[in-house]
Amino acid sequence: MNDEQVTQLEQLSHEQLCELVISVYGIDQQIDQSIETALLVNDTDALGKHIKKRIQTIGRSRRFIGYAESNSFSVTVNLLLVDIEKLVPDAPKLAYTLVDSLMNIHGKVLDRCDDSNGSVGDEFRSAASVWVKAAAAWKNSGLSCKKDWAQEVVDRHSNNDYGMWDDLIAQSLPLLGEGTLRALATQFEAELVNRQQKVVKGYDAATAEARSGLEGVAEALSDIQLYERAYIGTEPNELQKEDIVKFCLSVGDGEAALKWLEGTWSGRFVRIQQTLLDKAYQLTGRESELLSLRNATYRKAPSSENLQALLEIVPEQEQHKLKANASRLA
Repeated sequence: MNDEQVTQLEQLSHEQLCELVISVYGIDQQIDQSIETALLVNDTDALGKHIKKRIQTIGRSRRFIGYAESNSFSVTVNLLLVDIEKLVPDAPKLAYTLVDSLMNIHGKVLDRCDDSNGSVGDEFRSAASVWVKAAAAWKNSGLSCKKDWAQEVVDRHSNNDYGMWDDLIAQSLPLLGEGTLRALATQFEAELVNRQQKVVKGYDAATAEARSGLEGVAEALSDIQLYERAYIGTEPNELQKEDIVKFCLSVGDGEAALKWLEGTWSGRFVRIQQTLLDKAYQLTGRESELLSLRNATYRKAPSSENLQALLEIVPEQEQHKLKANASRLA
């Protein structure tokens, strides 16, 4: 809706707005739910029951959701999250109960859904942030709460077959606080050391769980040393080094990133290494290294994109020469 239409809508009378809402009700289920939510916005209990019924309907359904329907269904989940989040400030316990019940059915939903484009899964993953927000609000509200929140978080981290709780620990600082998170980091690290003392061939779920837990705490606390300790006693491969470097860059430590970018990366990771080096050089202000890197990249692959990147940092007197030779190099 553009600004002109908003202005015209604001000029409608109360009667005209009512007629408009009544006329569109019944056209689309998602629109109907939005209207119903708006009508109950001032009645917390009624709104909670309305949302609970919608969650139960989704959970009980056995109808397969085809690929063509998945985007529309993801909107349905999104509308539920939007409505639940509205309850957080005034009814955090209710909001938590609802978002937790929604997350409890994600397996049933994904089992009957062709989510090839990931839209439904993305909505459930985003529900983790609402879960944390509601839990933290409930914990700090003064309302009676006997939950062990650290255990609640760990339980979900450990039972995460569909990956919907992947980012839970990383988002849990408002709920758990730094002290509890560091205590969890100690537990995860001890488990990593314990698993390394065992001879395990191939993929080890317990090691992966402990490592991702430690990484999650590191992300929550922006702690590079913790993130690096997730790989204690191992030699990270290029894919893992890429993750470590990206984390270092995300917390603004280019020097730590450069340490992991040293040496030769193999295969398709060479280009990834060059891209990450570019970002690290920018972050650390290493202008000569950045110029050398971009110049070498352009000479090897004289594309328009690489030329533009080089032009951004070369002295002005050299830009004309680069442009003049561009067509010959290409």
